[in-house]
This record gives sequence, C-alpha cells and structure tokens, in this order.
Amino acid sequence: MQQALIVCDQFCFSRARLLDTLEHVRQRLSGFDFRLASEAESTEILATHKPKFLPLIVLGSHSIAGVPSSEELEQWLLNLSST
Repeated sequence: MQQALIVCDQFCFSRARLLDTLEHVRQRLSGFDFRLASEAESTEILATHKPKFLPLIVLGSHSIAGVPSSEELEQWLLNLSST
C-alpha cells in the first residue's frame, strides 16, 4: 500500500480541492491512501523537502507541490510504483 502524507497549513486555501482530488484517486487506485501529516511530521517534511509553496504531497522521498489534477496525480503514483 502507498500512503501519501499531505502537508497543508492553516493558510492552505486549496485544501478542500486537494482532498477532493486525493479522494478521487483513492477510489480509482487500489492500494493508495493518504492522510494529513501531523505537526511534527510537517516540520520534518518541510525541512527535508523545502517546498516553495503548499500544499505538498509526499510519498517516500518523493514530493509534488500544489494541487495536481487527478490524472497527473495518478500518473505520478503509477510512475513511482514502477520504479
């Protein structure tokens, strides 16, 4: 199973759209799940990945910033699972 961590602070205005996209992808791809990162996880992730903006989707050592379309997110996940 792949579980993505989502980093999105209180100023993340696209949170609802991101969660809708992630839910859509979760329904389409078996073995994919996501959850919001805890405050401690977020601090560690932000120090490691140093994104220019949020939200940030993290899967292992890979990350994608912003709100991708469902298709882009699915392709990204499929590419990661094939490596």
